[in-house]
Amino acid sequence: MEGCFVIGGHVHDVREIDGVLVRSPTILESELGSITLSDRSYVAAEMNAFLVYWLSVLDRPVLNRPTPRSLGGPGWYPEQWVHCAAAVGLQTAPITRAVTAAGWDKASWGLHAGPIVELTILGERCFGDAEPALVRKARQLAKVSGVDLVSFRFDGRTATSRFLMADPFPSLDDEPIALAVLGYLTGSRATL
Repeated sequence: MEGCFVIGGHVHDVREIDGVLVRSPTILESELGSITLSDRSYVAAEMNAFLVYWLSVLDRPVLNRPTPRSLGGPGWYPEQWVHCAAAVGLQTAPITRAVTAAGWDKASWGLHAGPIVELTILGERCFGDAEPALVRKARQLAKVSGVDLVSFRFDGRTATSRFLMADPFPSLDDEPIALAVLGYLTGSRATL
């Protein structure tokens, strides 16, 4: 891919990019403080459309590739994640949402008061402690959802544990995960 990009007022060749880690689902109007207020909605929409295209065709590793709903992955509602989790054979926790004449509940994950096991999937790698059967199902869910980096939460470590939540923008506070992400994006040439 040929092209250039600007960072801090300096033009760079696109070949300088080793990889892209997407950490936001969208460009928000509120992030565009230097744009005239009446133009922010339009500019945010155009920026999002451009980034969806550019990140889709960029011939470098991108975690996670955009879709029309999100700059970083599928942009699914919790109900869509639960449906997909059930389709790959995972047990799921119920999600409820009320719709009334006055409005509807905001999409959100169900509450869980017990223990939580978190598995972070990066490509074929899995970080976290769980039985191999649960790890296989988590990898399958990541693959079916089209994400290469995602964190899943379960109510246990076994294959029959219930799927609780998905996060396509997982924390990178764990050094082994951060190093693995950096290695993924740079072709394993990286160190922190």
